[in-house]
Formats: sequence, C-alpha cells, structure tokens
Amino acid sequence: MRRGTPPARRPVLPRRTLTPDRIGNWIIHGGGPKVLGAVERALDLTPGATALTRRSLSGRGNLSSVSVLDVLDATMGDPPPAGTSGVVAAMGPGFAVELVLLRW
Repeated sequence: MRRGTPPARRPVLPRRTLTPDRIGNWIIHGGGPKVLGAVERALDLTPGATALTRRSLSGRGNLSSVSVLDVLDATMGDPPPAGTSGVVAAMGPGFAVELVLLRW
C-alpha cells in the first residue's frame, strides 16, 4: 500500500506542477484507519489533512468508494478558498487507486 501510493500520484500532480504539500484538501476513501494511516505516511500528510476523512470513518464507518462523496459533502460545508487545489482518492480491491485533481 505505502509503496503503491506515491507512484499513483506521480502522473497527476507534476502535470500541474503540484506536490502533496501544495494540496489544500485531501478527500480520501480511507478504507479504514490502517489504510488511511498508510496513505498519510506515504504522502507525508499531517493528521489535519485527513481530518474530514477520519471524521467520516469514525461517524459512518467504511462506506466503500462512496466515502469520498461523504468527505466531499463535508468539505463543501465549509468550502476552501477559490483556487485551492484538492485531490479525491479512492482505493479499491487488489490495490487500485483512482485520483482526481480538483480546483475550487
């Protein structure tokens, strides 16, 4: 998991001259605390970067790929400033990762 995450983001972020530290919002389907922790470590994210994902996990449990929509809904409750970059990341079985780059 940890080894697969950085290569998954490599094609997406550099095309826009972005690095993980320049992403304002991480909307992640964490799968569970263990997977989310591995994603945080792999991308060098602070716990604050994934706070909404952790809140979703603790309040609703693993909603599968729909988790990203729950976290996106929470993000839109207090939207980031215009121009902020975000990443939506959903993990799947076998280890699949899908990423979408957003800009508010």
